[in-house]
Amino acid sequence: MNQKVYLPVYLLIKNTGIKSALALIIFLSGINLCVSIFLDAEHSSHDILVSTIFAFIFYITTGTGVVLSQQLNKFSQTIHNIDTQHFDSRAVKFEPILPSTAISELLNTYRELGRINSENEDRLEEVKYSASQVIDTAHSVTENVKKQSDATTSTAAAIVEMSQSLSDVNARIKDVHISSQTAYQTAKQGQENLTSLNQNLDAVSKEAKQTQGDIDALKQLAIVVESTSESIQNIADQTNLLALNASIEAARAGEMGRGFAVVAEEVRALAHHSRESADSIVSNVKSVLLQSEAIALSMSKVVEKADDCNHQAKQVDTSFQAIEHATSDVQSKMEIVATNAEQQAIATDEISLHVEKVVSGARNNAEVAKQAETVAKHLKSLTQLTSV
Repeated sequence: MNQKVYLPVYLLIKNTGIKSALALIIFLSGINLCVSIFLDAEHSSHDILVSTIFAFIFYITTGTGVVLSQQLNKFSQTIHNIDTQHFDSRAVKFEPILPSTAISELLNTYRELGRINSENEDRLEEVKYSASQVIDTAHSVTENVKKQSDATTSTAAAIVEMSQSLSDVNARIKDVHISSQTAYQTAKQGQENLTSLNQNLDAVSKEAKQTQGDIDALKQLAIVVESTSESIQNIADQTNLLALNASIEAARAGEMGRGFAVVAEEVRALAHHSRESADSIVSNVKSVLLQSEAIALSMSKVVEKADDCNHQAKQVDTSFQAIEHATSDVQSKMEIVATNAEQQAIATDEISLHVEKVVSGARNNAEVAKQAETVAKHLKSLTQLTSV
């Protein structure tokens, strides 16, 4: 009865929506208010018009309430009829005439739950199959872990031996490192001594060259003295000749020239003495020149030897620098090798410790594999119960 009476309202709400029905009620209420205010109450059509509009408003309002009530009842019945054990989203059929987001979302949620339920059933079958696979795998893992434990035990023993060998190598590397430090210090000290020797050789070479220069200057002075002595010899010869001539003239003069003859004899004796002194000077100067030449030759050889020693000392200094650099490089590398050896020894100890842990872990894994096999069997039995 209600469906037939309020069918126009149902069609209005279905076609235009609940908002249009409410807008119509508000519009009619406004018209009714305007009629009540502006139309004369004593007018014959006033009461009829107001009553008609009020009745129409009451009809639409009541019909809207009835339609909403029917929609809620239909939705409740749809929810109540859902089979939760064997849910099928295609069985949910409900056509709401009200634009309710909550109803649509709820229906979509039920449909999604149905899809998830179907997926869960498929996954349950997969879990059942996987449980069977896990049982087989766990059994294989147990066997493999046992083999791994035996192999790891052998590896641990080998690592212990390697750790001892690394300790011996590390001790030898430390000895070599100490020897390289000693060689470095010795090379450095030798370079310092050679540098001092090189400086002394430079000083000797400089002094030898200075002495050679002084000898050359002395030689020049000796040449000058020799030249002067030769001049004195010539003067003495001329003086002797003049004295001889004077003696001859004094003899010719007789008694008058006797005093002059004495003077001439003294001059002649003095000239002879000057000649002998000049000859001695020339002889000594020649000896000095010969000795100077010998000394100059020796000093030249000394300078040459000093230059050779200086050159060789520089070569030895270069070699010492190369030795020092190589020794320093070896020392640095030995430090790195020693550090690496220590780190390898530490790492080997850690590896040995980890291997022991791996052995223990392998044993634990065997126990876990057994437990996993038990759990998988239980899981398989649960899936079978769920399928039933």
